[in-house]
Amino acid sequence: MVFAHMCMCSTSYTLLSWLPTYFKESFPHAKGWVYNVIPWLAAIPSALGGGYVSDFLINRGYGVVTVRKIMQFFAMGVSSIFILLLSGAVTFPSAVIFVSAAICLYTFTSGGVSVNVQDLTPSCAGALYGFMNMLGAFMGLVLVSLSGYLIEVTLSWATVFSLISLVNATGLGIFLIFGDAQRVDLEDYRRVMVI
Repeated sequence: MVFAHMCMCSTSYTLLSWLPTYFKESFPHAKGWVYNVIPWLAAIPSALGGGYVSDFLINRGYGVVTVRKIMQFFAMGVSSIFILLLSGAVTFPSAVIFVSAAICLYTFTSGGVSVNVQDLTPSCAGALYGFMNMLGAFMGLVLVSLSGYLIEVTLSWATVFSLISLVNATGLGIFLIFGDAQRVDLEDYRRVMVI
């Protein structure tokens, strides 16, 4: 869960940092508000819909771990397909649609890894989530810097989009294999002191 969240955050920060540059370089005559606003506006109903789908599946009898993995598959797996589609020759409307689809699917992580911490350790979820976000921010710093280096060296956005997809695939694979939703903090480890 921690590793998948770290991968998800780092790729999100990379997209957030480099997508405006990608659009400005690839489509210099496009209006900035279109590619800077539309994907993020589309993410709002997607995030709400993802939460609804997650709850709906759990209420229908699907296991919590199954639902978390399904939601994370869409957030990291299917969204990576749309990111990879940006590697080829695309038109401006296609690029906006692909980015919007990827960002919308990214929000499904709120029904996956992001809430999985509550499933595993509700007694210390805040501290663990803070730790996960710290690792995500650090990896975001590394991946954003590495992406900038790759753009400068290769002069190709395809390498950056491939790297983002690789990081997503790795995080998703680890979560699909090792992810769980079984509570692990049931034991009371507080020591009783008798005076």
